[in-house]
Amino acid sequence: MEYNDRRYDKLEDELHDLEDAFCDHYGEQMEDLIGKIQHKYNPYQEVLHPTAYIARKYTEKVDDKGNKEYGVTRRDGVSIGNSQDLHLVYLPSPARLVLTGPHGIHEAWNENTPEALNLL
Repeated sequence: MEYNDRRYDKLEDELHDLEDAFCDHYGEQMEDLIGKIQHKYNPYQEVLHPTAYIARKYTEKVDDKGNKEYGVTRRDGVSIGNSQDLHLVYLPSPARLVLTGPHGIHEAWNENTPEALNLL
């Protein structure tokens, strides 16, 4: 979409509202979790705004019980390792932080077990 599209301003406002809602719900907790995960793999990297870890594109499928499951490609998310092969990305339903890279996709945190941080 071009900036001069008549829908641009309205969609931008809606996007900001969604970002605000996400941060109100998960922001502080996500920043803490992201910081802990990044510190393990690259302690000198700055923690970005939590919405930066939302994937550009999700794959969606329905499991046998009718529940939606979301996935991402291996290169989606924010690069957090000393190489470009390790990425951190947020997945919805349930909220999760996953590491993606040559090892595949590894769930580092899940809102259903919020006290557990499972690092490689």
